[in-house]
Amino acid sequence: MAERGVDRRCERRYEMPTGVVLKVITGDQFLTSRIEDISLGGACVRLNAPLVDDKEIELAHPRIGRIKGTCVWSEDNRIGYRFEKGPSSLELFAHCMKLLVPAPRHF
Repeated sequence: MAERGVDRRCERRYEMPTGVVLKVITGDQFLTSRIEDISLGGACVRLNAPLVDDKEIELAHPRIGRIKGTCVWSEDNRIGYRFEKGPSSLELFAHCMKLLVPAPRHF
C-alpha cells in the first residue's frame, strides 16, 4: 500500500456530491459504497462498514458491471481505489461526469 501522507495522484479529481453507489466485493464480504471523488486513474470510496481484508477487492456498478483495480489505501470506512485502465473504468468515469454536468435549461 502507498504511504497515506504522500499524494501521488496526477489526474484531476472531481468531487461527487450526488454519490454514485457501488458494491465493494472482497472475499465473502459485500459492502455498499459511495464514490466521494473520482479521476481517470481512480476513486476515493466511502464504505458502509470497514473492510475486513483490503488485499483483494473489486468494485461493481449495477449498470457498468465490475471495475477492475487495486486498493491502494484504506482508512476507517474509506478506500483509495486505483483503476486498471479499461472500458469499465472509463465508462464509470464518464457516468460520473454526466452527473456533474447541469441539465440543459428550457426557456
